[in-house]
Amino acid sequence: MADLEQRKIAAIVGACVADAAAQPLHWVYNDDVMQSVTQDREDVEFWVPSANPYYKIEGGRNTCYGDQAYVMLKSLVDSGSKHNSYHFVNSD
Repeated sequence: MADLEQRKIAAIVGACVADAAAQPLHWVYNDDVMQSVTQDREDVEFWVPSANPYYKIEGGRNTCYGDQAYVMLKSLVDSGSKHNSYHFVNSD
């Protein structure tokens, strides 16, 4: 696989993993709350239990933004790398 192709794949995989890793602390923007929840630990990726104040989903799952990115990428693949709004909106 060409170097550029590997970098493209790594960027997509990295974005998906980062989204899932940060999901349990998503929407925690108050520094005092974040410090209270994490107790100044540095290993906060895939945090259990979720401290997200707006929704709770299983650890390791993507946020709604990660889900949306997945559907967009799948639509692009299915549409021959061309954006098709109709296909995207009707994808699952």
